[in-house]
This record gives sequence, structure tokens and C-alpha cells, in this order.
Amino acid sequence: MTVISLIWKYFKKVKFFFVISFVLYILSFSTSRINAWLSARLVGLMSEFNADNIPLDKWFLLLFAFFMTIVAGSFLLYLAHLADAKYMPKMIAMFEKDIFMQIHKHSLRFFSEEKSGNIGKMQNSILLGILDLQRIGVGFCMNLVTIFLSIAIIAFMNLYLALFFLAVTLFFGWITGQTRKRIITNSQKVTESESEVSGIYFDGLNNASSVKAFGNIKFERRYLFSKMKEYLRLDKQEKFYRAKATYKNNFIYDVMALSFYGATFVCWKYSGLSLADVVFIIISVGALTTSTKSFSYSISGIFRTYGQLKAGIEFIFRPHEVVDLPQAKKLKVKNSEIKFEKINFSYPNKPRLFNDFSLTVKAGEKIGLVGKSGSGKSTLVKLLARYYDVQNGKITIDGQDISQVTQDSLRKNLAFIPQDTLLFNRTIMENIRYGNIKATDKEVMAAAKEAYCDIFIKELPQGYQTIVGDKGVLLSGGERQRIAIARAILSSAKILILDEATSALDSESEVFIQKSLEKLMAEKTVIAIAHRLSTLKNMDKIIVMQNGKITEEGTQADLLKQKGAFYNFYKLQSEGFLNFSDD
Repeated sequence: MTVISLIWKYFKKVKFFFVISFVLYILSFSTSRINAWLSARLVGLMSEFNADNIPLDKWFLLLFAFFMTIVAGSFLLYLAHLADAKYMPKMIAMFEKDIFMQIHKHSLRFFSEEKSGNIGKMQNSILLGILDLQRIGVGFCMNLVTIFLSIAIIAFMNLYLALFFLAVTLFFGWITGQTRKRIITNSQKVTESESEVSGIYFDGLNNASSVKAFGNIKFERRYLFSKMKEYLRLDKQEKFYRAKATYKNNFIYDVMALSFYGATFVCWKYSGLSLADVVFIIISVGALTTSTKSFSYSISGIFRTYGQLKAGIEFIFRPHEVVDLPQAKKLKVKNSEIKFEKINFSYPNKPRLFNDFSLTVKAGEKIGLVGKSGSGKSTLVKLLARYYDVQNGKITIDGQDISQVTQDSLRKNLAFIPQDTLLFNRTIMENIRYGNIKATDKEVMAAAKEAYCDIFIKELPQGYQTIVGDKGVLLSGGERQRIAIARAILSSAKILILDEATSALDSESEVFIQKSLEKLMAEKTVIAIAHRLSTLKNMDKIIVMQNGKITEEGTQADLLKQKGAFYNFYKLQSEGFLNFSDD
């Protein structure tokens, strides 16, 4: 998506008030030229008569017209600002909403590879760029009206002089425009570099506990400033170029003004310009040079903002990796049978992980996935949730290809309980309700009770209205897991995904989690990535994976009798020597 097409997409939705605002600004700025002409008429009247015989009726008429023009200009500007207030907040809100959706529709890879600070900075660059563009656009219109209206009035006084002014203005405007062509490229580079620095800055903040734990504050500062060197170099380069261009352009404007004054003198001497005409032209020369200079700066600002917008749009509005098909329907789950049918998948620049991989999970069946790190366990459930698309083959739920249904309907039928539950910096009530945003307070509290959350919630001073802190840091790991289970209970999804849900818990917390999980898993199809024996014993079937392949399959008792890989895993864990980690 280009900058122009994106801006037009939103401007056309508010074009009525935008056009009204634009017309009002033009009319408001036009009054300044009328005021200049009236001022010149007043001077001309004073030069024709002395103080004793000046016609007071003409004097007061011009003075009254001058006053009314000032009032009209101020009122028109007020109306223009009201029109701005009608469409600008609405347009920015539409931008924010669509940017939010655009970001969240990116695949998991996007959020894995990009820093959150970088994403936030690019988002702000678009929103601030739109505001800047509107502000610069108003100045652009003001300068354009001043230039052409001044020349139009001069044309009634002396056509040849007006044509000369127009030709000189266009010529020097073109020259100054050429000196600013590099601004758009420089601005884009500066925005991209600043965004990278912002990403590193917020990465350090998000990991503040690790920075403190290892005593690496000075290291982080050095790391940040090492990355800032490129940004500072680019920023310095851009400012140097702009300063150089400004110096050249100021000289050009001085030459331009000098040529205007010279041409006015020649016309006054040989073409019979009145004193009033000369006064207006002299006033207009100052306005013309100033407006041409400001016009050039406006062009520069537009180029700079365009570069800023281009960087943000190319970053955020890059094509989505996982998209819903135009004809995608909602997933309808009745029996919750899952099939992986000869799927192929590989991460970018890595060997293929799954090659014609097949697995069937029957409705209501509970399977445990076991294997060393990198065996494909977590990738398998991520493919089921369609965080990534398979390259070949298909995954079905009750016979429905998940690539043919909407992502939202797919994920609403999956309840996830990860190893490390991250919560929103909101109340406990809001965090649990996230499993079903339409749930009532009573339903939320019932789910919390079933997940044994009410035990610790009752002890909190504000109960369900307690703010849990950034990512839920004010709660323990076990408490966060119980909230995750309460969410899953509230969601009523028929498919449950457990990703090492109890691996990082202490024994006391695990007792509560296991009790709530036993209730939750009833009458659901369950895929559990687990190595804790307490979790695996409840599975109908255990799948042992290695390098994207199934090496063993069966009940826990059957696999122990085979004395294969699972037997070794079981034995080592029982003896306390092995801690399985996720891929």
C-alpha cells in the first residue's frame, strides 16, 4: 500500500468536511491580500489630498471595509478550525483502529522477529505523520493563495509586471524544489533508524529485571548508544543537508526580492503606476518572498513527512503472512476430531521440520506430546492454531480444512494454557473474562472458583478488581496459571491445548492446577505438550516426537513396556536428571 492510496482511503470518508475546511482556509487567507490592497488605497487617498480637504466619506468607507475584512478573515479561520475538528479526530481514530488491526493480523513470526518498541514507534510515525501533513497542508494553502492572489491583483495594475512576478516566482520555486529532493530519502532512513533505536530501548525496559539481576545497566547503556551512532549520523546528515539547502534558498529569495523591487521601480517610472499601486506591490513583494520561502519549506515538510509515512507504512502494512480467504467461513466444531494430513513445514532459512507428517486425534481423545527441544511439539500446536500456514498438506477439524475457515473462529474453538501465562495490566476480572468477553461477572466468578482462583483472589484487598501489573507480575506463576485455566473454562472451547502448563510450578501450585485441569479436560479433545508424569498419566495416548517425526505412539504403560525413547525419558525424569524443554 502506498502513502497516497492509504491517505486517500481515509480522506475520502471525510471529504465533505475536508473540502469545506479547505475552502474556508482559502477564503480566510484571501482576506490578508484584500487588506493589503485596502491599505494601499488608504495611502493613495492620503497622497491625493491634504489633511484639511481629504474626503472623509471615502476614508471611513475604506477604514470600515478594512475592519470588516479583518473580522471576516478571523471568522472564516474560526469556521475552518471547526471543520477541522469535525473530520480530523474521526480520521485519526479510523487510522488508529485500522493500524491496530493491521498489526494484530500479522503472523506470530512478525512479533517474534520485530521488537515491540520498533512496532510502537512505526505506529506513532504514521499517526504523527498524518497530523503533520494536515498542519503543513494548511500552511501550503496559505502560501499558495498569497502568491497567486497577490499576482492576480498586480495583474489589474500592470499585466507585464504580474507576468514577470509569476515567471520569477515559478523559476525560483522550481530551483529551491530541486535542492530538497533528497529530503524524502533522508527522512525515511532517519525514521527507520530511530525506530530501531526505540525498539532496543523498550527491549531493555521490558527485560528490566534481567538487567538488574545481572548488574548490566552500564552494558545496556553502551549497547543502546552503539546502536544510536547510526541514527545520530543519519540525523546529522539530514540536518546538515537541510541547513545547506536553507542557506542557498535564502540567497535565492534575496535575489528574487531584489528583482521584484527593480521591476516595480521601472514600471513606476515608465508605466505610470500610482502611489497606491506601488505601495500594494511593495507590500506584496514582502509577502511573495516570504510565502515563496514558506512554500518551499512546506514542500520540504511534505517530503520529510512523506518519508516518515513511507517508512511506517512499509513496515506495518507489509503483506500478512497468514490471511483469511475471501470465501472463508466460520469453523463449526461438533465432535472436535483433529487430523494432520501429510503436512510439510519449515521455518525460513531452516531445514524442513515436518515432511508428510500425519496424525489423527479422535474426538474426546487426550494425547501427550513428548520429545526433546526442536522435535516439533510446539510448532505442531502453532500450526493447529494457524499461527503459521503449512506449505503442503492440510489440517482439519471435524473435516473442515482450517485454511478455509476464519482465523478468529478457529482460535475461539481452541483453549490455550501456555507454560508462562502473560496477563494484561488490568483487573483479575477483566483478565479472566478475556476467555469470553460476553461473560457476566457471575460466570467469571464461577469459572474462577472451578479453577481454584477464588482461593487467592479472596485474600486480595480489592478482590476481582485487583490490577495484576504488567504481564501479571504482581501474581505468582501458579496464580497466573489458574487464571489461564479459568479463561479456558469460560471459553467453552471443545479443544484444549496444554503447552507445558505445569512444568514451572512448585508442588503446592501443581496440586491446584492438576485438580482444575482434570475438570477442564473432561469431554474435550486435548493435546498436551508435557513431560511431568503427573500430566502424562491422564493421557489416552502419548506421542514421542523426534525431528518432526513420530517415533513412538501408545499409552504410557505400552511405551514403558517397549523400553524405547519414552522409557528412557521416564526413567531419567523419575530419577530427577532430565528437565525437558519446549521447542
